[in-house]
Order: sequence, then structure tokens, then C-alpha cells
Amino acid sequence: MGSYLIRTNTTQTITDNVINNTQTNTLGNISNTKSATGQEEEIFANLKLDKKSNYVSHEKITVDLKDHEDHTFCGIMFDIVIQKYLPVECVEINELWVRGGLGPLSIWVGNCPHEKILVKEEAWTKVYSGNKPPSYELVCLKLDTPVTAHPGDHFAFYIHSTRPDDQAIVYDNQRSKNYTYQDNILKILPGVAHISPIPFSPRGWWGWAFRPNREFVGRVSYGIRYLLWRPTKKIAPLFPKTFKRAVKYILLCHQKNRI
Repeated sequence: MGSYLIRTNTTQTITDNVINNTQTNTLGNISNTKSATGQEEEIFANLKLDKKSNYVSHEKITVDLKDHEDHTFCGIMFDIVIQKYLPVECVEINELWVRGGLGPLSIWVGNCPHEKILVKEEAWTKVYSGNKPPSYELVCLKLDTPVTAHPGDHFAFYIHSTRPDDQAIVYDNQRSKNYTYQDNILKILPGVAHISPIPFSPRGWWGWAFRPNREFVGRVSYGIRYLLWRPTKKIAPLFPKTFKRAVKYILLCHQKNRI
């Protein structure tokens, strides 16, 4: 159920003396610098480079998860982890899609793995509330408050319906060992089903209300805000080797002595 992941090398630092002996040119007032590392901020102070993009989302992505129609019940908890492979400032999760009998729905978010806060309602923040009619097709639940996450963040999501039967939300048995889905931006992890119409209740129809080894079925829509390249030790290594090479050639083109 996961996708193949293309990893980029984020460990190489820019140590090439590409900007050595750079003279004043169209890039700004840069002259006779010694190194592109250690003095980056001073060297590029006159460039007034933006640190991050000024748009909310450069790219909007929709992830569809496989649907085996294994189960339906009152709710599903699962985790989303933001990957560290690309130079991303933040990811904005703004829509979740589900199907089933639906009814009075709510979506909650916690800022840690769901296992730690299963029945701790105070640890969750409600980001959606609404009532939807039954649907065999996926229905969009647009979050009232989009979830903004940064690389390395681990969030728990809980979609719940107070419909008083076992038909509310479709979910699957866990089929993958480690994750339900992953790409270069985020990873969706397996979770637990909730079989109580009362949010966060530990008591279900047959005892303990949470069923482990379950997977979210539906769709996740998110936007990405990328970091902008800067010649600093913190930012530059996050970019792939091909991008660094392109930066090198562009800088060379702006040196009077190297045309």
C-alpha cells in the first residue's frame, strides 16, 4: 500500500569554493570572499534573500488510499508524520475524505502518536464538525482549522461519528507492517478503530472500544510551502545535489573573471 520512496542526499554540505573571490556584480555587493561556508550570512547580507516562500502552498497534493471495504464503525484514529527528505518549510493538511453512513462527524488532532492520548480528550483539538448524509463515494471534510506541520512533526488524527450504529465510517484491516502510505512529504501510519458513538469513550459495544491494527480509508489533501535556497549551513544541505550544482553554475556565470 506504500509507494516507492525516492530519497535525496541531504548530508552533503556546500563546501565548494564557488563563491570564492566573487566580485561585485548583478548579485549584489559581494567582493573577494573567502568561503561559501562560515561567512554565508555576511557574504549575502546585501542580497536580501527571502528565507521562505511568501505563498501559502506552492503545490497541492491529494493522496488516495486503497479501500478494501473491510469494516465500518464509529471512528478511526491514525497518525501522519511529516518527512525530512525535501527542503520544506511546512505542510498544510486541509481536507480529509471519508465514506460510509457518516452522520454527525467530528475531526480531532493531537500533536503526538495516538496511542498516548486514546481517551484523553483534553489532549486533542477539534478541527472539524459537521453532518453528512450517507455516501458510497468519498465525501470531503474541509477542516475548519487547517493543520500546519513541519518536517519531523508527528500528528494523530481522529475521525468520529456519533451515528448510533456500526455503519458510520469505512476503514480497513492493517495490511502493511510499518505504514499505510508514504511519499517524499508525509507518511500515513496504521491506527485503531473506535466502536463507540461517544467520542473518546473507552467502553464499546463489546468491552474495550478501540480495535488495533486498522487503517484509514479515504483521501488526504495537503499543500506544501517550500524553503527558499540560502547559502547557509542549515538550509543549503537540505537541497538535492542537482540543485546545488545548478546554483554553482549560476553563481559562476555572475563572476566577471569566469564567463
